[in-house]
This record gives sequence, C-alpha cells and structure tokens, in this order.
Amino acid sequence: MPGASLVTGGGLTPGATSRMVDRLVAAGCVKRTPDASDRRRVLVEATDEGLDRANAHYAGLTARTREDLATLDEDQLRTLLRFVRLSESSALAEVRRLRTQR
Repeated sequence: MPGASLVTGGGLTPGATSRMVDRLVAAGCVKRTPDASDRRRVLVEATDEGLDRANAHYAGLTARTREDLATLDEDQLRTLLRFVRLSESSALAEVRRLRTQR
C-alpha cells in the first residue's frame, strides 16, 4: 500500500502517518519498498513477523467466530452473508459520501 493511502484512508496527517510507519518498521511489522512503477512513491508492506503478530492478536476472535458460524445452518449462513454484503455496500457508499464533503 502506498504510504499516502495510509494518510487518506486512515485519517492521519502525513507526519503522524510517517511516525506510525517508522514505529512499525522498527518493530519489524512492516517494511518500506520503493514503488517500481513510480520512483516518487514508497510502498508499505506487512512483513511475515507483522502478519504473524496480527494473526496471533486476533486468534481468539477468529476461533470464536468460526465456532459461532459452525452453529448456523445453510439458510442462516446465506442470510448472514446477504447482510454482510449489504453492510459493506452501505459502508462504502457512506465513505464516498463523506469524501465528497471534504
């Protein structure tokens, strides 16, 4: 992901984003990589260490979610999936609306 996308997508200032990425690099969670198609850009990529730490952090929630989903029948899963897709669509529409207000 380009560093600039973190600024616009995360709602942080460029300076705050740079400091956050610096801390993540120092912790071994991400690395900066030059963009091969645009030398002015730098990409921020998760490292294996970063992915492992994120997965470990969410392991309990992931396990509980899987257990909860296992209790649902096919019709319930279809209904849940429909709700998730509708929610995603609504959230994306709201993001677009908020961006046009800037």
